[in-house]
Amino acid sequence: MRSSSDRVLKTLSAHACAVLFCEKDFMDIMRKKAKMNVTLNDVLTILQEHESFVITTHVNPDGDAIGSLLALGSFLEKMNKKVHLVIDDEITASYKFLKGLEKINKPNATLNADLLIVLDASDYDRIGNVKNITNSKILN
Repeated sequence: MRSSSDRVLKTLSAHACAVLFCEKDFMDIMRKKAKMNVTLNDVLTILQEHESFVITTHVNPDGDAIGSLLALGSFLEKMNKKVHLVIDDEITASYKFLKGLEKINKPNATLNADLLIVLDASDYDRIGNVKNITNSKILN
């Protein structure tokens, strides 16, 4: 039987392999890793150490961006974490079938969270106004 950590790592593996930490607090960890490589255990540890999250993705979101956002949000909620899902753009009708879509909001109010997690965005400016609604540490 797989342990809880094994299930968590499997759940994260699809997108966590590409995680790059940009926040100063995490840079010491990353400098110790060759070429900024991060293990899934590193990602899991950071997620476990924080209680609240704003999760976002790039403007003009496609299916993998929305799916990643919903999956990570659901995963963190199952860990009893406080999660805000935010995208600074409209979601096209072709994705309206996705479970949990109603949990995604526009960046209309200031959000307090331990971490801002940016998924599937190559550039900080690609998250639109989300960058202006929180002063959280960034996990990209």
